[in-house]
Amino acid sequence: MRRPRVLVLCAALLVGAACKADPPKTEQVLVWQPVATWTGEGGTQTESFPSQTGTFKFTWESKSVGTTPGHLRITLHSAVSGRPLIEAVDHTGDGKDAIFVSEDPREFYVVVAAEHTKWRLTVDEGISLLLTPTRR
Repeated sequence: MRRPRVLVLCAALLVGAACKADPPKTEQVLVWQPVATWTGEGGTQTESFPSQTGTFKFTWESKSVGTTPGHLRITLHSAVSGRPLIEAVDHTGDGKDAIFVSEDPREFYVVVAAEHTKWRLTVDEGISLLLTPTRR
């Protein structure tokens, strides 16, 4: 009569092992943290802002003022050296878009050159996070 007990024990161990859940999987995600939003009709140079990642999303919009098509140019500069790093936008006429740029982390500022246009620029910084779901 020992055999049935051994079989029941083996069956219980197999079922227990089969029901064991996989460990939660860690997932890397990119979240966008707001830096600032600027608006205007003429050119401007923004205040400087620090970056931990150097990964940015520039969301911009331009609307021509008057009969002449407007022109919008947006350039990311190093606040350390002052040199232009990336020309993110060079657009004539009405438009809007989101542009992704990446640089080495440091202090930055943005120069907006605008003619005959009302514009809006929002800069967000991409932050990489590791998410591990919890078991319940």
